[in-house]
Amino acid sequence: MSGHRPSGARSGEFIRGVALLPQLGDLSMDTRTTLSRRRSSAFRRLGWLAVVGMTTLALLGPGAGLAATTGNAGAIWTTAATCNSPAPQDQNLYSVGDTVHIRGSNLDASTLHYWRIVAVNVQGKPVIDSGTATTDGVGYFWVAAHVIAAAEAGAEYSVDVDTSNDFHGAKNDNYRVAALAPQFGSLVVTKALAGDLSGFAGGDFTFSVTCADVSYGPLTINLATGSKAAPAITAIPAGAECTVTETARADPGTYGSWGDIPAAGHATIVANEPAGVTITNTRSYSPPQPVPSLTIDKSVAGNTNGTDLDLGVPSAKIGDVLTFTLAYTLTNGPVTGAVLTDVLPEGYGAPSAITGGGTYDPLIRTITWPLGTGDDPRRLSESGSVSYQVVVLEGANELAQPLHNVATIVSDDTAPSSDAQDIAVQGGTEAATATPKPHVTPPPTDILPGTPAGPAGDSWRLALFGIAALLAVTLLLTPAATKRSAGRRR
Repeated sequence: MSGHRPSGARSGEFIRGVALLPQLGDLSMDTRTTLSRRRSSAFRRLGWLAVVGMTTLALLGPGAGLAATTGNAGAIWTTAATCNSPAPQDQNLYSVGDTVHIRGSNLDASTLHYWRIVAVNVQGKPVIDSGTATTDGVGYFWVAAHVIAAAEAGAEYSVDVDTSNDFHGAKNDNYRVAALAPQFGSLVVTKALAGDLSGFAGGDFTFSVTCADVSYGPLTINLATGSKAAPAITAIPAGAECTVTETARADPGTYGSWGDIPAAGHATIVANEPAGVTITNTRSYSPPQPVPSLTIDKSVAGNTNGTDLDLGVPSAKIGDVLTFTLAYTLTNGPVTGAVLTDVLPEGYGAPSAITGGGTYDPLIRTITWPLGTGDDPRRLSESGSVSYQVVVLEGANELAQPLHNVATIVSDDTAPSSDAQDIAVQGGTEAATATPKPHVTPPPTDILPGTPAGPAGDSWRLALFGIAALLAVTLLLTPAATKRSAGRRR
């Protein structure tokens, strides 16, 4: 920050308003003699001036030297030029980003000077920068004092330089900073969707947009999946703080729901650049869980007597080997704790060839299958079937028919499901509890030879029936009359 004298200055050259005396060694003998005489004369005159000055200061008192900068013939000025560049005075208009250079000349040589920059048109006239600089041997200094910030645009400032930091007798120069041209930027609002979007058909999302208390909304984005940006909002003043708030959301659809309302988004507008705000909605999807179902279907094979026409069920003979198959159907699984049981009626022997890991308990005549899939014996995840065989025992035909055989399947997640497969044993007596199928014997269709069909034929049949009835009555009455006659004869 201290001032300095530029290197490379030539003898006799006038730089920064200071005349540099030529060096005698650079000139001829005659010229040096002439200049030496002139310099001696000049020094004698300066000596007298120095004596007069010192005498004057002595008469004025000790305070006379505090404003020495003001009292000498020097000057200070501001410029945007560097130390070695030409420095025209009164170059006092700057732009944001420029460097303010302070120059001084013809000041007290080799002296510390204080400088400051004051905001002239701001209340209180605050100092925005300050420092020091020391003049060189001829009273010159230069300092790159201050870089102009954007906040200083459009204002006026004073540069004060003094040998005292109270600046009572300061030299000064003013400069102004050009106002910034209006700067604008833009804002892009993006809508994004997250979560489970199953069954979501899309819809409108609406936003309010406010920048520096100016409303730029409402803004609407139609979206079904992913993300989508609205057209950019332009001509927003640079530096404006923008707030984007979601004000309405699309219908989330059947079994769908949105999470919490997204927090408002914020952005600061930058000149000639797009700012962005993204608002994300998260959707959840909770359709009703399907209800599991577990059913059983029971069938039989191996009966050798076909179907009982009266009972409408399969018919077996003594000694038949019957194979029962129990097919279970699982939907909307898996289920846990699935168990299949089949209770055997009297008339069947002990079961054999039991598949699927079933076990038989003879005390309760029941086969039990715990159903599972894979490594988990309690977790059933697919349909399947099991089977077993029994022999129709001697005497089974003497039991109430049909022989009633019921299988039941149940799980922790499903209600019991049952199916029966009844068997009628040949020669057996129909059970009182059985509900036989209706068996209707059709009326005879034959008529006597030569008997006409139709109403006339019916009359002949009625006549024959009447004759038969009369003969029956006669036969019943004749023995009684004979007994009475014999009695009278005796």
